[in-house]
Amino acid sequence: MVAYTQTDSPGAARTGGAESDSYDCVVVAGRRSCPGEQLARQELTLFVVALLQSFYFKPPEGQDTVEVHDVCGMTTAPSVYRVRMIPRHDA
Repeated sequence: MVAYTQTDSPGAARTGGAESDSYDCVVVAGRRSCPGEQLARQELTLFVVALLQSFYFKPPEGQDTVEVHDVCGMTTAPSVYRVRMIPRHDA
């Protein structure tokens, strides 16, 4: 992690170079991270679990399996596919 010194910091211009015990700005070096990333992952997990608890997932009528292929681009994603979502009555 890299921190500005008091004289180099953007806040030094606002305070006229007045000294402070705390740093004005902290810059994360290396892998960039989002403060809400862990919350988003937890929310996504809860959403998927809620779907799995509420529905049975089956192939479309007349098919035994669901065909999914990779689509390569900027990232790899699954191809478009169809499934049946049957509500669970015990949910």
